[in-house]
Amino acid sequence: MDKLINRISDIKAALDRGFSRLGPSVSGPGGMEEVLWRAANQVVRLSNALIVLCKDGYVTEGHTLLRRLMQVALEMRWLAARVKGQSGSKKQRAPEPLKWPPSGFPQALIKAGISRRELAEIYQSMRAQEDEALESVYPSIPWAHAFTRQAQASPPAEEVLDLTVRAMEHSLKALEDYWPGFFKAV
Repeated sequence: MDKLINRISDIKAALDRGFSRLGPSVSGPGGMEEVLWRAANQVVRLSNALIVLCKDGYVTEGHTLLRRLMQVALEMRWLAARVKGQSGSKKQRAPEPLKWPPSGFPQALIKAGISRRELAEIYQSMRAQEDEALESVYPSIPWAHAFTRQAQASPPAEEVLDLTVRAMEHSLKALEDYWPGFFKAV
């Protein structure tokens, strides 16, 4: 678990370095920069929360947060792919509000460099995380065990943290695609 937490810390440091270098050139509110900046902020906050939950033994409670983290990371890759190669005002314009999943979403992610296999794995993980959060009943109050269908063990924290790392790596890649040279992979 410590190795995965260290990897998450390395990615957060890369995000911090990139945004620190980028700061003086930011165009201000209302554009794509703001959308990606806010998304990256959400990635960091969600990863921080997942670390705390996993360390404290509340892995199941982190499933909803992990699903959201994966969704944000994929949205970032999709947004960066949409504007790749554009310049000027087109690149700066904020996108229309997203409806999940946006039309052409899987194709845009594949075009952005995510393999079909990896995309299928991510979608499968997202569904599994959602199912786990909805279906699992872990006894935490008196007599809650009477309502469990079967005794279930909490999933390993390492699994959740590994998916956290993968989602953060996608976020970092999206930022590097949008701002080349600022967000080098670690």
